[in-house]
Amino acid sequence: DVRAARGDAACQSASRCLQAMRSVICSNKCATTGAAYFAAVVSTLPKQLGQKGALENQEEMCSALLFILRRALPQLPPSLVAGRINDIVAALTPVFRSSSSETIVRQALQCLSCCAEAAYESSARPNRKVLRPIFSYLSDPRSSVRRQAE
Repeated sequence: DVRAARGDAACQSASRCLQAMRSVICSNKCATTGAAYFAAVVSTLPKQLGQKGALENQEEMCSALLFILRRALPQLPPSLVAGRINDIVAALTPVFRSSSSETIVRQALQCLSCCAEAAYESSARPNRKVLRPIFSYLSDPRSSVRRQAE
């Protein structure tokens, strides 16, 4: 919220998304926990990214959702993240299938890296659906994407 107040566009978008999620979570009388926000992001991402032209026309919203997911994943119990890996990968698949912007691809790769770490921490193994997109970006022509995949 502090960075949003200073004018950071990404943080302003993330703040708006969080406020909308908080409203829905509270209206459903759920506890406002990290797991609730995680569930909200994972359920919203496929709908948002599944819209035709979403990555091109609504990059700010997609970026905000990925930012929230990226910040939430390390805060959750590894067993929770490991149990939802397939849902996360399914939500991120449209990013990897399109010619997304560098920022969105990097954020999605960071989310997958967090998932792989959580799987290892919970004594599980990340399936190849998690690792395949990361490996495919090791030879990306964009240096920042390539470094993120490493």
